[in-house]
Amino acid sequence: MECDNLINGLNTYIDNLNQSFSLSEMVIRYKYSLQNERLVHLISFQINYYLHSTIKFIGYKQSITKIISEQASKLTYTFNNVYQYLLLSQFHYYQIDDI
Repeated sequence: MECDNLINGLNTYIDNLNQSFSLSEMVIRYKYSLQNERLVHLISFQINYYLHSTIKFIGYKQSITKIISEQASKLTYTFNNVYQYLLLSQFHYYQIDDI
């Protein structure tokens, strides 16, 4: 059915979104959390780079949080609009059936 194709397509978009988030999450964890096992193998240049990255992380965190929050709000708003549209369409079907 055509509605199943639509739902499958939307699920594909959400799956891609989840994959992108998972990849970003993994990179953020690796880059900004330094485990003791990794620390002992770092040379001074790498430690300085890590400390510099950690300082920049505060700005990055604020920036990425703002961007993701805004985009999530837009996506939620879009889904709510689609939901409202579908409810209104359903209402019109009921009106037609009652005639």
